[in-house]
Amino acid sequence: GNTMFGMNEGHVDKMISNPVEPGSELIFVVAEVPGLNKPVFEMQIMNPDNTFSPYPINQNTMLLPEETGEYIFILSVDWGNGDNNILYWFKVLVAATP
Repeated sequence: GNTMFGMNEGHVDKMISNPVEPGSELIFVVAEVPGLNKPVFEMQIMNPDNTFSPYPINQNTMLLPEETGEYIFILSVDWGNGDNNILYWFKVLVAATP
């Protein structure tokens, strides 16, 4: 995949969309870190007005929208025990297969 670690919404136009089918399932895998908690995942989606809303994620699995279009997501992974949180930005192009 094509993620942007350490970026913000000002960099979104530089991201390349990953083409996916409507309703595709994405599974995220991160390492467990000795001395930290088991990773906790949260997802947000960028709205057309450049604000963010929570997006459903089940543990480390999410389903992409059924509606075609380009979507920008932010995956937050938190290992707890202090400031051990990382944000990953990614952009997908949901398109029906021919």
